[in-house]
Amino acid sequence: LQCAEEAASATSAGKAALRKAGEADEAAQPLEADPDSLDVPLSPSALDRISLKTSRSSTKAQKLESLAASLARTKGSSHPDTLGSISNLAVLLQRAGQHHEAEPLHRRALHGREAVLGTMHQETLTSLSNLGVLLHSVGRHHEAEPMLRRALLGRHVVLGPFHPKTITAVNNLAVLLQDMGKLHKAELLFRRALEAKQVNLGPDALETLQALSNLAVLAQTVGKHDEAETSLRRVVDGRKAALGMNHPETLWALSNLALVLLTTGKHSEAEQLLETVAEGRNAALGPGHPETLQGLCNLALALRARGDDSRA
Repeated sequence: LQCAEEAASATSAGKAALRKAGEADEAAQPLEADPDSLDVPLSPSALDRISLKTSRSSTKAQKLESLAASLARTKGSSHPDTLGSISNLAVLLQRAGQHHEAEPLHRRALHGREAVLGTMHQETLTSLSNLGVLLHSVGRHHEAEPMLRRALLGRHVVLGPFHPKTITAVNNLAVLLQDMGKLHKAELLFRRALEAKQVNLGPDALETLQALSNLAVLAQTVGKHDEAETSLRRVVDGRKAALGMNHPETLWALSNLALVLLTTGKHSEAEQLLETVAEGRNAALGPGHPETLQGLCNLALALRARGDDSRA
């Protein structure tokens, strides 16, 4: 793992490293699996020879393929149960990185659900969301955006603005817009997600702290350094209390806070925090883990930014 390109000043060094930390820490919400069980005992069948590649060895993938085939024979290819199994198989393939194989299955589930259940049914909206997340993950942002917007609108109308699935849709769209450079629109959505989680879960819940961290990373990106610092201090304190100092999520928050401090010229505190991160990751994850190495890179950036090449 290479450190980020050495910057000419503490400010640029901090921004470069924070961006890397933020991306690793604040990922989009995970895929939404359908409620169907992934562990239903099945007998082998052979409808639609779907290439599973490395997922062929997965017991769940084999069961889901068999289940989809069995349900298609007994209930029909457009039955909601069949479509649910196809959707679950698509989710499993996507989680395994098999995006090319997952996409047509997501589309098949989506089109079938739109026809059978309607465009505003929750299972249809789940398919929309999953396909949008897939397209985002492979860089097809302009295709993903209308799907994630439809998923959000549908959930807002059907479930209300504070339902957890609505907030998942808010966050998914916010992360996409952030990656597309639509920072003002992303910021509004991150604030909306944070407010809803504060109402639903309280200010100290881990999900609320995650939403606050998302907003803080974006605030730093657009130059709102004071807001980013205040928010990240809250995240650090909350995660430390709930998870402990050496938990990976706590260490990510410490790293992000340190890099904000580096950006604003608070070098001494930033270096202390980055040393804590490096030591914590080494103890919790091991010296060769990518996050441990990234922490060392960030510390080296901080030291070099103030001319301490001997320690860097």
